[in-house]
Amino acid sequence: MSHRRRRRMRRKSSPPSLPISRPEASTEPRSPEFTILPAQSDQDVALIHAFLCQVAGPSLLAPINPEKSIAEVYRVVKEEAAFVAEASGGALIGTIGIVYADWWYALDGFLTDRWCFVSPEFRHRGVFEAMLVEADELAAAAGVPFIFNGKARRAHRGAIFTSPRKVN
Repeated sequence: MSHRRRRRMRRKSSPPSLPISRPEASTEPRSPEFTILPAQSDQDVALIHAFLCQVAGPSLLAPINPEKSIAEVYRVVKEEAAFVAEASGGALIGTIGIVYADWWYALDGFLTDRWCFVSPEFRHRGVFEAMLVEADELAAAAGVPFIFNGKARRAHRGAIFTSPRKVN
């Protein structure tokens, strides 16, 4: 199985809760190089926060406030949605936090990324794209679009997007 193929997370058939429903773990085969899993536990929060401080910290525009940043990671993991990418050995190699947002001028909301980072040694190996696929599937299950706010210019599902980009 190619590392670019992703397992699909099973979704509950009930309508999403406020604003999205939590994905369930899949029993489908995993990628040999990495796996995308939903983040849910306090341990996930701690691992994501440490990863973000290490990987994202150098690129941030201001110093990290540890109390404020871990509180936001906790809020997103517990109240909204987050995914982690784990290497075959179990190491955290990427994460995306997904939040519900809306435009001031539109009636409908959408999902967007709160953070999205991949460990430098795993860039250009399909991790980023796999996390976008999971975010897109979560948004589809919630009945809203997923809009990625990253600055990277990448191909996704046959189209080129720039910031902000809509992934349907």
